[in-house]
Amino acid sequence: MLTGSAAPTSIKCDFICQDDKNGPALFNCTLINACSIVNKIDNLALVIEAQSIDIVLITESRLGDSIVDSFLINAVSESCNQFRCFRKDRNRQGGGVCMLIRSCIKTMGTMGTTLLWFLQDLHMELVAVDILNS
Repeated sequence: MLTGSAAPTSIKCDFICQDDKNGPALFNCTLINACSIVNKIDNLALVIEAQSIDIVLITESRLGDSIVDSFLINAVSESCNQFRCFRKDRNRQGGGVCMLIRSCIKTMGTMGTTLLWFLQDLHMELVAVDILNS
């Protein structure tokens, strides 16, 4: 498990998505301030499995162009298509955000082109998705 000074700050929550046909869907979510996720990816995989996490939100991911999405997905998944990765890297010292969402949860990116350019000009790191009804 994640312990000691190498452990990221983690907040666990449940998220309810209302579906008119099937009633509410409950997702098991966690937020991690990782201070670099690459060296903690094995521990994250254990937490995801042990706690049946559906959505992982990661701040201070410190990922860059050299780390491909498939590295993260394969490291935390039993099968290579179990999660999808959404991320915004800082590509310099520190920062970056990342979201890992189980593939069975239907999502759609919410960022419009105009908003993306505006946020990029402000040097903001933001990842957003809509969770869709089944």
